[in-house]
Amino acid sequence: MPYLEDEEANDPDAALREIRQWYAANDPMFRFAGGRMLRSVFPTCTEEPAVTAARFPSDGDADDMTFLLEMLENYRGEAPLHIVAKAIVKMLPEDDKRLTSVEILLENTGVVTGEFGMVEAMRERKALMAA
Repeated sequence: MPYLEDEEANDPDAALREIRQWYAANDPMFRFAGGRMLRSVFPTCTEEPAVTAARFPSDGDADDMTFLLEMLENYRGEAPLHIVAKAIVKMLPEDDKRLTSVEILLENTGVVTGEFGMVEAMRERKALMAA
C-alpha cells in the first residue's frame, strides 16, 4: 500500500490526492483504511484541510463526493467540516441519497459521557449550524 511522504503530511492537497488514489467505490473498508490514514496525518480537521477538501469535487464527480464523505466520517463533526458539507450540499440535487451521509457527518459526536452528554453535544451542533 502506498504511503504518505513527509512533505505530503504538511500539504493537505497532496495528501488528499494520494488517498484518493486508494479509493475504490463500494469498498466498505475504505473509511477504516484511507479515512483513518488522513486522520492520522491531520488529527484534527483545521480550516486548511477543510477548504482543500471542499474544493476537491469541483466538477461534481459522484465518486469524489462519496470519497470525501466516507473519508471525513472519521472527524466526528468538527466545526471546519461544515465548509466541506456546504460545498457538497450545493452540488447535490435535493433528492440525492448522499445528503443523508452529509447529515451523519455533521451529527457525528464520537463518545459522549455523563447524564446529559448527548444533550450537550447536540447543543454544540445546533450552535455550529446556526452560524
